[in-house]
Amino acid sequence: MVDIIIVILVMLSASCSDISKREVSDRHWQILAVSGPVLFFIYCVCSEGLRWEFAANLLGMLCAALCFTAGDARQDVVMGAVSVVMAAMVLVFGDGGSMSNAGVAAQVMVFAYFLLYMLGVLRGGADAKCLIALSVSLPIYYDV
Repeated sequence: MVDIIIVILVMLSASCSDISKREVSDRHWQILAVSGPVLFFIYCVCSEGLRWEFAANLLGMLCAALCFTAGDARQDVVMGAVSVVMAAMVLVFGDGGSMSNAGVAAQVMVFAYFLLYMLGVLRGGADAKCLIALSVSLPIYYDV
């Protein structure tokens, strides 16, 4: 529930900023990019116990989402590579549980949205960053 409340509050703030200034700060997306994976990790550990796949997904999701809002090209490439390696590790060596797969799917969606932005399908940078942040903020639909 905490994750959903954070997403709603950040999206309301981003909407107000967009309406008033026609610009949305990257801080909105960074808040979601950090809080979502951390809360997802906590949820996974509480529901299935501590497993290395959850830690790998946490690191991969954080790196995937933050590499598109950090602004330093070299750092972005390193974080993107870490995300790909973490996703590959979970897919190859993990047990294939639904929580592990949800974390990998969130990472894949981050790169899919970035590709759609680079191809011009998504036209606004804030739109692409919003979809990226939502992908890692809500990798599963919680029972609410």
